[in-house]
Amino acid sequence: MSVTYRCTAGTDTLLDGVPEIEWRKDDERINYGKDIRFRKDSVENTLTIQNASTQDTGLYTCVAKLAGDRDTASAQLIVEDVPDPPIDVTLTSCDNRVAQLSWRLISENYSPVVQFIIQYNTSFNPDTWRNAKTQLPRDRFFQRITLSPYANYSFRVIAVNLIGQSKPSIPTVKVCQMPPDVPHHNPKGVCTLNVKPKTLVISWQLVSPEEQNAPGFYYLVKWRRHELAEQDFHEKIVSEDINTLTIENQPIYKEYEIYVLSINEVGEAVSPPRMVLGFSGEDGLCEIISFTGAQVYGGRNRGAVGPTLTASRLSVHYER
Repeated sequence: MSVTYRCTAGTDTLLDGVPEIEWRKDDERINYGKDIRFRKDSVENTLTIQNASTQDTGLYTCVAKLAGDRDTASAQLIVEDVPDPPIDVTLTSCDNRVAQLSWRLISENYSPVVQFIIQYNTSFNPDTWRNAKTQLPRDRFFQRITLSPYANYSFRVIAVNLIGQSKPSIPTVKVCQMPPDVPHHNPKGVCTLNVKPKTLVISWQLVSPEEQNAPGFYYLVKWRRHELAEQDFHEKIVSEDINTLTIENQPIYKEYEIYVLSINEVGEAVSPPRMVLGFSGEDGLCEIISFTGAQVYGGRNRGAVGPTLTASRLSVHYER
């Protein structure tokens, strides 16, 4: 952003000549050689400040001088900007899964701060910063934050005004280390996949490292036929980085009761597991790679399963 001031000076009929124009900032003569962003045009009697910043805020004065006489005119310049980053961000306490921070603000840069944002990272993802608290009022310079178990946390603070966000503060020097705990939830998205006949394929969403809450994390998968509820569940341990389990030699298209549990060295997830009903692989699964305007028929005299279609890929199940 550039700022230009223009000074218009006139003389009465008793004085000859053209007034000399001098520019001052905060009553000090501007040194054009010291800061090349300041440019004076003696023909147009203008002062231009290129790339104006908050440091250029001040009272600018035009001084017109001629034959021992002088006159002045002044104007205030205020350059608003995002706040300076907060300083002295300090971890004042870290106990019982709660951290407390404090910080200071140096300069709002002529636009009042409207909120603070607290961000954190963990030892699992040190390059990823996430918001822990937002919309903290401008007069708040401390905050308590509830944390998850089994992670090392660092924090930083951002100030926000109507111009925008400050740069993040320097992260806390002290790291907040949380003790391990049982997982807080079991995997989500548990379902079965119809991959091939005579297999039971169980799938789920991986639990992130931040949510595993302790070393030694694994999944315990349990399944049994829904119609054989009197029998015990089959069980299989699956490592933390795998999210499917394939069980071979199962009956075709039978219903199963399924559980997938989160477990670490401290214990099972605190939330009870939810039973999911799924099916083993269906017989007669065929895959059409490409067809156009064709009637699709199932084999084994089971009849048509669809009208005329256009597609590039289609999975077709025979009617039963």
